Amino acid sequence: MSLIKAIPAEAAQKYEIVVVSPRNYFLYTPLLPAVCTGTMEDRSIVEPVRNQMIGKGVYYEAICQSIDPDAKELVCCFPKDAGLDQACFKINYDILITAVGSINNTFGTPGVEDNCYFFKTIDDAKRLRQRVSELFERAALPYVPEEERRKLLSLVVVGGGPTGVEVAAEMRDMIKEDMEKLYPSLKGLSKVSVIELQDHILSTYDRRISQYAAKQFYRDDINLLLGTKVAGVERDFVKLVKDDVPSELKFGVCVWCTGIRLNPLAQQLQVALPEGSQTNFRAINTDQYLRVKGSNGSIFAIGDSATIEQPRALQVCDELFEKVSAVGGSRACPSWTRNALQPSLGPCQWLSRQGSADMETRLAASALRARGSPRGSCPAPAAEGTPPPARGLAP
Repeated sequence: MSLIKAIPAEAAQKYEIVVVSPRNYFLYTPLLPAVCTGTMEDRSIVEPVRNQMIGKGVYYEAICQSIDPDAKELVCCFPKDAGLDQACFKINYDILITAVGSINNTFGTPGVEDNCYFFKTIDDAKRLRQRVSELFERAALPYVPEEERRKLLSLVVVGGGPTGVEVAAEMRDMIKEDMEKLYPSLKGLSKVSVIELQDHILSTYDRRISQYAAKQFYRDDINLLLGTKVAGVERDFVKLVKDDVPSELKFGVCVWCTGIRLNPLAQQLQVALPEGSQTNFRAINTDQYLRVKGSNGSIFAIGDSATIEQPRALQVCDELFEKVSAVGGSRACPSWTRNALQPSLGPCQWLSRQGSADMETRLAASALRARGSPRGSCPAPAAEGTPPPARGLAP
């Protein structure tokens, strides 16, 4: 959506712009948990695509099924879940920008597709909200045993990442602040549990943030099951394994928030491109200008489905050693290393590393030490091998 907004209206006079998307709105996903619990209405976090396309180009509500990079052709179809007959068509392109995002990753866990609720779209949030409401209504009926009530009001979240943590926190607040007032007979019977494979939640964040969140969860009586693997999901319980000891956790609803994987369309594009151009099975490889590798500059990729290809550390070390050896013999100064490497890097790669403690210099130093050069040695270069002054960074 940011890209569409950035397109000036006068661009339509020079280019034919076509946008294809299976949903006709943009969703601000960070606020999705608030919609699930009723803190916000769904219309507050969506924005129609067509409003942004006025005077700029054409929009089609369709799913792109395949990309032919040789013929520069797309095959698109009207979404099956719209309840209407499917209609497919082809679109030719000169320049293609893919921003298809990612899909839920089940990691092949049995029973997830059939017994869990995902949390990625506005429809997912609505379904989860309706499910929780039904669970409380069912548990509030007379003559329901307490054990059954506790099972119905057991809300399990699989995944301790940002989404799972946010969903668990919102659910707990909704139960304590709203549901227990509406259902006083069920007070104290509900339980929110978070299952995480790692030994701490929010593993991609600073450890202090993780510890603070865990402390807050324990204080709010949210059950944290850390270092625990989900072996399978049945209709009303989760199969768990911790330290090779199996166990079960009953639930009324299980929300799957374990992560994402590559979109099938991105996988199809990788296969269609020349062999060897796409070596990353997690994302589409692009250069520093977001051009898809192997597409001859006709396809760009942005968002979750793409990643800028970075040279591997060992490969960089070997290249550095060869370059600095050609300049300074068997031992070289860090400034020589930068001068030898900088011409081979694109602008994004070089600028992004100026604030990271000179990654290239450290890699070169490791390579040189591995080949016998003493640490910290920096002999005066010979006259014919004197490199030019270092650019961009001080030695």
